[in-house]
Amino acid sequence: MIDFAEIRRRVPLRQFVESCGVSLSEDGENWRGKCPLHREKHGASLLIYPDDRWFCHGKCSEGGDVVGFAQAFWEETDLKHTVQRLLGEGVEISQQSNRNRSNVVAKSSQKWPALDSVRIRELVEPGWGLYDLWERSPVKFDSSESHAEQIIDILFPGDPFLCCGWTQYEFETRRREPWRGELHGLQFIVPNPMLEMQGRTQGKRLSQHAKESTAARVYLTIEFDFSEKEASEIRGKRQKERQEAINQIAQEWHQKGISVAEACSALHLDLARRLPLVLVVHSAGRSLHGWYYVYGQADQRLLPFMQYAYSIGADHVTWTRSQFVRMPDGLRNGRRQSTFHFDPSQAVRL
Repeated sequence: MIDFAEIRRRVPLRQFVESCGVSLSEDGENWRGKCPLHREKHGASLLIYPDDRWFCHGKCSEGGDVVGFAQAFWEETDLKHTVQRLLGEGVEISQQSNRNRSNVVAKSSQKWPALDSVRIRELVEPGWGLYDLWERSPVKFDSSESHAEQIIDILFPGDPFLCCGWTQYEFETRRREPWRGELHGLQFIVPNPMLEMQGRTQGKRLSQHAKESTAARVYLTIEFDFSEKEASEIRGKRQKERQEAINQIAQEWHQKGISVAEACSALHLDLARRLPLVLVVHSAGRSLHGWYYVYGQADQRLLPFMQYAYSIGADHVTWTRSQFVRMPDGLRNGRRQSTFHFDPSQAVRL
């Protein structure tokens, strides 16, 4: 029996990835770099999380632990041989990774602007909030029951392929009808339909959550999450400065009696002046996910919108069209991911 916990302890994921020649830069509490599994040249789709897990938000659209990464990188088919090779070779941190780190940060800064604290305060301080978002919603769900089925029927008419997940690592792609009756208990969904049930990764493996098999954008989701974190624990000057600014803003809101949900609602109301807002979902944590209708618009036209959203506090990870977001009225650790705003007239139509 393979002791995966012991392997992860002996072979730290980040160091192994860097030993494969990948230059990683800090991204909040995570690490980001170009994914070697699909020989990524532009962007940085590979994320290394604090729990020693990885996920490629690009062409691969899959993730796992250090064993899974090694198996994919070496294109090994024998799990035992992969483990033996991992433990036998050990890990050496690539010097090239350190030399390239500043270049990666510089390139990424060209795409994602700095946090605009002044603009955030201008939008939040007038007092617009959750009540206004709710009042502007043509459809209001008053009961505590899930309306996930009804919402998904409207968001994705017909019987398209949908990729949904119980967790980030447990997911399936099915036609819409086979999902009926199960959506209320799921956490995640890709906000765009899938072209087919499976897509191939660069390593020739089939995955039911693959960017390759994700259709063109129908919706662009924007997530705001102003959670306070220790800036000292965040590596990278830009990310540390961003978190320090977020912490200061969140503390100001707390002193003024403004909740994070109220503030994020004001930010979504601002974005709704730029693109059609279809719905807003609470994560059952602290963040709000807004779904914006973008069907038929090229990424070149949408990128300025995403950059502006990032400048007022949004997470840029949802720019990847196959990125999982919260299932409207789904379930997270027993808590409902409530839908606060829903405008069916803005959704796609056949």
